[in-house]
Amino acid sequence: MFLQFRLCRKWGLIPRCPPWSAGIMPTPIESHSLNSAHHTPFLEAPTVQASDGNFVLEPDGSLQQRSPTKIGPGRMGMNSQIIVKTTADEVASAVCEWLIEAIENAIQERGKCSIALSGGSTPKLLYEKIAENELHCVDWSKVALLWGDERNVSQDHEDSNYGMVKRAWLERAEATRQPRAIPQVYPVPVQTNAPDRTAHEYSETIRKVLGENNENAGSSSSASTLSISDRMAKSDLPKIDIVLLGLGDDAHTASLFPETQALQESENLFVANFVPKFEAYRLTMTLPLINAADKVAFLVCGPSKRAAIDVVWHGPRQVEKYPAQGIHPANGELLWFLDVAAMPERRQG
Repeated sequence: MFLQFRLCRKWGLIPRCPPWSAGIMPTPIESHSLNSAHHTPFLEAPTVQASDGNFVLEPDGSLQQRSPTKIGPGRMGMNSQIIVKTTADEVASAVCEWLIEAIENAIQERGKCSIALSGGSTPKLLYEKIAENELHCVDWSKVALLWGDERNVSQDHEDSNYGMVKRAWLERAEATRQPRAIPQVYPVPVQTNAPDRTAHEYSETIRKVLGENNENAGSSSSASTLSISDRMAKSDLPKIDIVLLGLGDDAHTASLFPETQALQESENLFVANFVPKFEAYRLTMTLPLINAADKVAFLVCGPSKRAAIDVVWHGPRQVEKYPAQGIHPANGELLWFLDVAAMPERRQG
């Protein structure tokens, strides 16, 4: 029944929140194996054989990568996937589906879940969908929300990433007055005149919320010999369950901008990063922390992002110029959720 429910939810046959969440139990129906002659024919989605990859054509007409793919020289490992949807709204729906399942799995395995949120228009669509459809589908009281990056502005400022999430999602959750609908919220405590102090305090918050990841503790005596992007393998890094990221036209992600000091950071979890083109500080998680996560997902939409994705996937490896190239989880999954407009012409190396 569990497998059948998952398949039905994925293919849109029943709402994500099943009727029995409201106390109405389903009528038992026969369960079939996917290899059975009795299963619904459209579950056997045809494969689109393209010169640049092998994708599954889903019933809604979108493409999903059939098997993990290595894009470019060392860009993506075996635990990677690309999901391409027709529109930004469909991308947000796909991410929402994936996110809810990932949260459920984390809670089932560890009794809690941690998520690092992103700013941006596509993540905003995701948060709105959560507020509209998902407030009662998981126990949000067991979910800790962190921020992957933040502007150096007050929380009530229109540019605040926290403020955007609050308006799109959290206010509606709080309005329910139901504890299970309200996540644990840990916004960046921005002190506009003291960005370094803000970053230090939020680093401590991250460690307190997540705890130290000692499951695979070992000797760190050789840590200094590792490259910055490989420091995520150190045992003293806390592990976030899910990190959501966007991608800028210049290939920045979080607030890791090209040729900025934060790209060199190998010790701190969260830093104040001065961005010359804005003449302002941004506050951001660092590459080692992001790469220590269990799951990392990029949400990227629009034709303006096509060139950035192309250079991240296929361009020369220059993390200083193209910061998103530095994202490759050491022991986790990497997913790219794109709309058709953002998909580069060349998909695989």
